[in-house]
Amino acid sequence: MIPVEELRKRWQGVVIPLVTPFKEDGSMDLPALESNVQWLIDKGARAGNSVLLAVGSGGDFTSMRVEERKEAIKTVCEVAKGKVPVMASGQSTDIRDCIEICQHGEAVGMDAVQLAGHYFYDG
Repeated sequence: MIPVEELRKRWQGVVIPLVTPFKEDGSMDLPALESNVQWLIDKGARAGNSVLLAVGSGGDFTSMRVEERKEAIKTVCEVAKGKVPVMASGQSTDIRDCIEICQHGEAVGMDAVQLAGHYFYDG
């Protein structure tokens, strides 16, 4: 477990919602995603002033299959290499997908997950 003081130092600043780039054929443009994350790091994004949010609040997750989301999360984590905390959306209407995405994120170095209540249901 990470001490609270370390988390406070690491998790400060701006949460940067990354937009997942797509090609004309609808496939993800992972090299463009890598380039965007690297540009942010080159411009000074780091632990203590930024947190990267992958496949999250930009709405990307609603139009991506689970495998695509996992690829994008892995790509962001590989480029960030622990220099910038990575949070990713694990939300889905299917709890099994949520669990799969969260477990994958943990395996590839994601620091946190963004989950929302099931706003699609009133129960």
